[in-house]
Amino acid sequence: LSISEDELHESRTKVTIRFVLKRGFYATILLRELMKPQSILTAGF
Repeated sequence: LSISEDELHESRTKVTIRFVLKRGFYATILLRELMKPQSILTAGF
């Protein structure tokens, strides 16, 4: 996990996550859980 200033957007911060999954695991499911909003309705889901 790395947190730093975003080079493309001056006022923003970026997070870099590195991980390894075994064959057959789905990175999209992991990322969806990490980025899940607190309220799905207000986020437009």
